[in-house]
Amino acid sequence: MTGPQPEFFFVPTYASQRLKVQPELNAARQGDMRAFFAASRTFLTARRHSGADEILAAWRRLAAGDVAPNEGLVLSF
Repeated sequence: MTGPQPEFFFVPTYASQRLKVQPELNAARQGDMRAFFAASRTFLTARRHSGADEILAAWRRLAAGDVAPNEGLVLSF
């Protein structure tokens, strides 16, 4: 194919390099994330499950299409 050579782009690498040049972006990012998390509570409900049995049950619900779009599964061992 003709055209520009593809280049690998990885956001975490880019972000860390950008923060070295503009460290003030970190404070702005943190503020934006805090505002987003607060606002997200109006359209997303976190459901916490822990342990292998609960994780498996949550996965089965998800695979069966029984998890509502506004339900966020937070799974941990």
